[in-house]
Amino acid sequence: MKQAINKWVIIIGTAILVLLLYNNYKANVDSNTYKSPTDSQVQEFIETNNVSFLDKKDIHNEYTIVPFYDGNQVGFYTLYSDHKGKVQSRYIMSSVSKKESKVFVAGISPKNPYAIIIIMDENLKKETKKAVVELSEGVTIEESGENKSSYILTSNKIDDEKIFMGDIKLYNSSNEVIYSLNQKWK
Repeated sequence: MKQAINKWVIIIGTAILVLLLYNNYKANVDSNTYKSPTDSQVQEFIETNNVSFLDKKDIHNEYTIVPFYDGNQVGFYTLYSDHKGKVQSRYIMSSVSKKESKVFVAGISPKNPYAIIIIMDENLKKETKKAVVELSEGVTIEESGENKSSYILTSNKIDDEKIFMGDIKLYNSSNEVIYSLNQKWK
């Protein structure tokens, strides 16, 4: 009888150990999973950090881009929700002068390409109706809108680890190029 009880203790103990190991494995796998934060989480982040945000856009439900410009600094935050649902952020920022630069351009990400164009010049902002960015491999992304301070252009996922931005153009209502930046970033 004692031997039968010991056998069951070993079986139950082993089952509990396997269950604990599985839960630990699952927690570690899930801890590498990120997703876009909810709209309320993004709003809370903007308010808590006093961000002079211009726009926000979800990128393939993996993260949210929030460009900002406060007259002295320009850049964008990348927000994502970790496995515990907590919002995490990374940002790129630059000090700028309107006299030195009319437009701030950033972005690109292997497999999830995006471009952020922030227009700091009021006249250019009012005249711009469409932003177009040429990516490597002949892929073009564009976004239209009137009197926008920022454009967040996205593309479908691309299986190219060496993607880069090429020509960046802003168009007016007559579809004429009113600003162009021709630069290859790799």
